[in-house]
Amino acid sequence: MRLPKDILTGTMTRPRLFLCETDKTKICMLEPIETSGSFKFNAYSELTFTIGRTYTDMITGETQVNPFYNKIEALRLVYLEGFGYFEIQDPEIVSDGIREVKNITAYSLEYT
Repeated sequence: MRLPKDILTGTMTRPRLFLCETDKTKICMLEPIETSGSFKFNAYSELTFTIGRTYTDMITGETQVNPFYNKIEALRLVYLEGFGYFEIQDPEIVSDGIREVKNITAYSLEYT
């Protein structure tokens, strides 16, 4: 497990996160708001992240609905580049009336 390194600045970059089907085919790349993880060698690892229902388009600046938001559901896989596959467990939807997000907890495939 190594974090990708930016060769221009020498700093570590955040690994990319992909939503996958149960057969490990990639659906899309996810842009989480917050990401954290607990990685272990002798037990299953845990990954938690938050993803919003809407996002701001970098080119137009418009707020758009995430087209894959509804596909983020229990038992699908996420692939954390350089770390492996994690199985999503019951995403929690949190809404304050203005903004809606999903709090997701996923466990490494050793959990299954």
